[in-house]
Amino acid sequence: MKRPDAVLNRLAVALLVAAPVAGHAANPWTLPEGSGEFTLGVGSQTADRFYAGDTELDLPTDLDLDSTALSWSYGLTDRLTVDLETSYGSSDFLVDPGLAPQGGLSGLNDTRLGLRWTAWSEGPAVVTLRGAAIIEGDYETGAITAIGDGGSGVELEVLAGYAFDNRFFLAGGAGFRTRGNDIPDEWFAEVSGFYRFSDVVSGYVGLQTVRSDGDLQIGGPGFSPARFPEVQEEYDVGQAGLAFRIDESWSLSVGGGAKLDGRNTAKSRFWSVQLGYRY
Repeated sequence: MKRPDAVLNRLAVALLVAAPVAGHAANPWTLPEGSGEFTLGVGSQTADRFYAGDTELDLPTDLDLDSTALSWSYGLTDRLTVDLETSYGSSDFLVDPGLAPQGGLSGLNDTRLGLRWTAWSEGPAVVTLRGAAIIEGDYETGAITAIGDGGSGVELEVLAGYAFDNRFFLAGGAGFRTRGNDIPDEWFAEVSGFYRFSDVVSGYVGLQTVRSDGDLQIGGPGFSPARFPEVQEEYDVGQAGLAFRIDESWSLSVGGGAKLDGRNTAKSRFWSVQLGYRY
């Protein structure tokens, strides 16, 4: 199997800090047996507009969300990696009866515990299967300021990657997520490109999309703030960033992006900074 070096592995994981906005981008290249990664990130997103259904409207004030994320991955074998992700978030917004009856909210976000298994590899190409349990956090729901939808469940994904001459890498995937508490099921997909400018600096760009099978619309028949987790939330996200190799073990990543389009969601812009350690 031809796998990318530590810098590119950390680069792909760097997308995770955008998880409250963009979903959970995963790396199709599993870690070598006995090696691991810790990643600590801080991020912030803000929005001054939102989509009620597919209609774009102004928010009465900026909606801000700050988060701190921690992830850990470990190579059980050369083909099987275990992943753990969790984060804490805090939102800031005024009290609004129709959008945020309690104003800003905070709490521990959903935790994901999963496995990635290399199903096929040939030269520079790899196909990986991923499955994860979603464990509901301790936050409150029922507002546009909630940091999650409030439901445990599972997600399954097929990932693929291709390495071009150890400098340019493509990765992508598609998957399905289902949770309890009347949260609509979701289909999601992602594609990312990574380029090594030097042994120290790399860059990435990525696109992600999420599509829901729900039919409840913000402001539509039957809607109330308590039913925010049930809405048909959909969005497309673009993001880009840089990663800097500090030494053989440490790396620093910075990035940002925005929701390009959506339905029943805040039109957010976001940035992140992430410190990675590999052992």
